[in-house]
Amino acid sequence: METRVTTDITTEPVTLGIMRYFLKFADTDTNEDALITAMIKSARQLLEKSLNMSFAEKTIKVLFSKDDFVGGFAFMPYPPFISIDTVKYILKDGTKTELTENDGYFLCGLNTKELTVSYIDSGTIEVVYNTGYGGDTETLPAVFTELIKKQVAEWFNNREDYYAGTMSSEISEICQTFKTWL
Repeated sequence: METRVTTDITTEPVTLGIMRYFLKFADTDTNEDALITAMIKSARQLLEKSLNMSFAEKTIKVLFSKDDFVGGFAFMPYPPFISIDTVKYILKDGTKTELTENDGYFLCGLNTKELTVSYIDSGTIEVVYNTGYGGDTETLPAVFTELIKKQVAEWFNNREDYYAGTMSSEISEICQTFKTWL
């Protein structure tokens, strides 16, 4: 399975102002704002990947091979699921055939969606869909914004961890209780 974010979120779940307040950072000192903003985005992306969740609305493209369908089903990564834009069957020669729901493909499940298709042999299934908290779905649980803030604070105070892209062990342990498994 190959996954790509085609349209990322437009507003981070933790704003620069909230993060500056959390860090007890002076309002007049703006020298670190670009770094803090980058840390917020990096923390959100690291947590989303670790938890297999989307913290805000985005569009994702997934390419499924035949091997990704276990027992006839493939799990759609990064819930909560909002809607499908397209499902296409792609032959090895690049020919694409768009499939329709309840004819070419089927979905089941609530927040975590399972996809099954009418046929797949040597080709690939391309699914473009919308996912994430906010908008028409439920609000991002506060625990996840708190995890972003804690990770940014950890990186802000230990910059070598930020540049290495490592998650704090405390946050990693907390993530294990919320992880959405594929």
